[in-house]
Amino acid sequence: NNVKFDEGLGYSGGSDAAFYRAAKKAEAHTGWVPDAVVVEEIPVSRLTLAYQFMRGRDQAISSYIIKFSQSQPSKSFISSILFVVSKLILGMARLIAALFNRGSSIGLAMRAFGFAWGLILAMFGYSSSHYKKVHGS
Repeated sequence: NNVKFDEGLGYSGGSDAAFYRAAKKAEAHTGWVPDAVVVEEIPVSRLTLAYQFMRGRDQAISSYIIKFSQSQPSKSFISSILFVVSKLILGMARLIAALFNRGSSIGLAMRAFGFAWGLILAMFGYSSSHYKKVHGS
């Protein structure tokens, strides 16, 4: 099978996840290397609540495009509405939890709210260009 990265996703992100799904569908062998050493310096710009919201939004848009590009519109609409509601509930739960965990779940709440908003945007045809702006070096 001819598995390739989907260059059509451009700056939206998600091409790695789509590649992995296609490789698994083609019965490619995948795995983890438990003793691999990976170092990533996260730039301060990715630590803001606004970035977490935008990242969730853009992940949802990319995920929707990958998942539902060849699906029936009614099926994608119903499952997307349910997913939006679940992300909104999750975001609210994380905001409430923030009252008890010194605010450590606020970023996760923003990511959930961003994901809900991104799914709504994706249902109306919006796309993402998340990686057009470089964060870090």
